[in-house]
Amino acid sequence: MKTSIKYLLMGASLLVTLPQLTACSDDDAVDPYDLNYVYIYSPNQADNNLEYKANGTFITAIEEQCVVNPVRCTKPAPSDLTVELSIDGSLVDSYNQAHGTSYTLLKGAKLENSSLTIKKGEYASEQSLRVVYTDMSEFQNGTENYILPIAISNLTGSGALVSETTGQLYLTFTSIYRANLVSFDAMSTDMTLYFKSSGYTEEVESFSLGQLISSWSADEEIRVNLAIDNNQIDILNAQNGTNYQPLPVPVELKQRSYTISKGSAASEQAIEILFSEGIQNLPHVAASYAVPVVIESVEGTGAAKDAEYQVYYAIIDCVELPFATSSRSASGTLMPVDYDNWTVTVNGSETYDYEGYIYEWIWLFDNYEVYYWNNNEPMVVDFGSEKKLSSVEFLFNYGSELSYDGMKIETSVDGENYEYGTVALNRSSKQVLNISNPRPVRYLRMTPSTSYWGYPTGINLYVAE
Repeated sequence: MKTSIKYLLMGASLLVTLPQLTACSDDDAVDPYDLNYVYIYSPNQADNNLEYKANGTFITAIEEQCVVNPVRCTKPAPSDLTVELSIDGSLVDSYNQAHGTSYTLLKGAKLENSSLTIKKGEYASEQSLRVVYTDMSEFQNGTENYILPIAISNLTGSGALVSETTGQLYLTFTSIYRANLVSFDAMSTDMTLYFKSSGYTEEVESFSLGQLISSWSADEEIRVNLAIDNNQIDILNAQNGTNYQPLPVPVELKQRSYTISKGSAASEQAIEILFSEGIQNLPHVAASYAVPVVIESVEGTGAAKDAEYQVYYAIIDCVELPFATSSRSASGTLMPVDYDNWTVTVNGSETYDYEGYIYEWIWLFDNYEVYYWNNNEPMVVDFGSEKKLSSVEFLFNYGSELSYDGMKIETSVDGENYEYGTVALNRSSKQVLNISNPRPVRYLRMTPSTSYWGYPTGINLYVAE
């Protein structure tokens, strides 16, 4: 329901144009500029709106007494003028017809200082007309908009006339009922799940979605019931041009009913969805899923669900985890070379013969250059026991032009079954590969790629802390 307070003054500029608009109807021969008109002075406050709650309290209110302002005349009063004002309900229909409105006469109001005097030689009355609202609950009926027509009903004194156009004013009232709207504190939350060939990298059992909130602190306890509604996914896709899918594994709300306590503007509990069977049964493919949580119902005095914000989307992106990535710096702790247990070979050989001098490939891990390591020649490192490898760092002391374009990196615990990835590299004097999901490794196999050959002067290995 809508109700405001608006002071409407009928007419244009009073001091300049008023005489042109209000010529004496009794004697057209009289020059209108010679006439003195009495009118109701426009109030300072032009528009006021009321907003109220279901419990009867106002969010936005008006004062119970309104000062309308003095009555005036267009010239100094030729004698003492007594102006009587009254509420004139007969003007409601003509106002509605003229303005295309459907106001109802306000009943809960009365006038104070309804008899005002403009003293001889003065332009305005010393006192002002006041309106007192005797029943504020009338604004809270939910069906009517109101109007209060106030008119000059009598003028006593000589030498002045009541203005036909500004001898009345209209107070209109627009009151709005406000429900305490309940919504989610956000519209969506994103979660990224990484998978590799053997499954998802972590076991996720739940997903937190935040809280429910209300427009203002609850006047009474509010109870909110939620539900998962996959029908909302089609609406989301149609509105945003996306291709979200329903989650293909069982998911449920940790609880369906939530409470916003009296005096609070947020739910006591965070909303949480549960993967009742975990996520390992999710397909190992890149995909985006949506779990729409809707406000099913709201219970409590003056509370209602916010139609615009009644759906929350838990977005779950499944992304294939790259086996390794290029990085600026290594992660983990530097692993010292172990000459007693490590075996390092390139093309099956532990050594390299250059011009009759025998180099051992393991020296590279002790930052001792071993001359060229050619393109597409696999190096295999057997640590002798499992290590939780996290990073591999290649050093090129003779410049970035001797570094590699890319590296295929493979790890294994048995020397037969390998997990691997190929990483593109930028030419640099230091190239770092980070293992995306550090895991126990005994065998490390690395195969460089470049346009010709590379000349690393050291390789550092790091283990996860």
